[in-house]
Amino acid sequence: MQPDAFKSYLNAIGNYPLLTADQEIQLSRQIQRMLELKEADRELSSTEQRQVKIGERAKEKLIKCNLKLVVHIAKRYTRRLVSNNMETLDLVQEGNMGLDRAAEKFDGTRGYKFSTYAYWWIRQAITRAIDTHERVVRIPANSLERLFKVLRFQHEHFTTTNRYPTMAEMAEHVEMKEPDLRMLLERSTPHTSLDVLARDEGSRLLDLMADKSHVDDDFTPSETRERHDQLHDALGALNEKQRVIIEMYYGLKDGREVSLKEIGETLGLSREVVRKHRDRGQRILRQKFSQSIGRQEPLPPATLPVSAPVSITYSRRFEKLFI
Repeated sequence: MQPDAFKSYLNAIGNYPLLTADQEIQLSRQIQRMLELKEADRELSSTEQRQVKIGERAKEKLIKCNLKLVVHIAKRYTRRLVSNNMETLDLVQEGNMGLDRAAEKFDGTRGYKFSTYAYWWIRQAITRAIDTHERVVRIPANSLERLFKVLRFQHEHFTTTNRYPTMAEMAEHVEMKEPDLRMLLERSTPHTSLDVLARDEGSRLLDLMADKSHVDDDFTPSETRERHDQLHDALGALNEKQRVIIEMYYGLKDGREVSLKEIGETLGLSREVVRKHRDRGQRILRQKFSQSIGRQEPLPPATLPVSAPVSITYSRRFEKLFI
């Protein structure tokens, strides 16, 4: 739905032509005249009322002919949409509000193009909207400017001295007290919803988290050991590379699930090669495990008796493999 709506919007704004410098100057004068008359604390004459209408049409034309600029700027920030619930059209809408403000403040007689002037207003509107949606605790715009100043200082300091600055050095740079700066940094930490989809297989983050408090009472210790042995035999059907990848990906040894990219970096393989080995290993595990115990029962619980032959930690990600 979203791509179709965005495509329709692009088709609609593509009909508006670009303006020349002389047209921008003329439109800006008409807009400024309109604003002056609207602020006047008196009744307007018929001529002045016509000038107000002309100014409103001039503002509308100036905005419509620069909507493509907003889309161009908004596309540069689409990567930051991963951590919030905003979409590209939301960024465009926020940028259009900045464009509207730029149309009112623009003075064409100063010699620069409207696109150059509007760029700052559009970018400011988009970045502020993203920053507002990224954090659970809303941070005022002036505090965000200080935060970005701190982040730039951190990068510059590390580049020149090969170490990150202390809290005292950062507080001195932005002229803030250390407790206030520490509180600002704590509140600026981005948050991710547990309902967001993971990149690897499209499951929710919540579904991939192991439930440490879950204990399945349907299995006796002997049944648990039996099913654990069956799963261990199924893992034995894999070749060395497949078994290592499956163990790392599902965190079977230490409970820490590793991404395909991290596995590739550890083993010296590309992400695509790791994915192919994982998929082959998954098919073998499903086949072997299904042959030995069937698919009608869930996996054994994560807590195993001490006498179990091999320690394997199950996670939600691993349990979903057999669902």
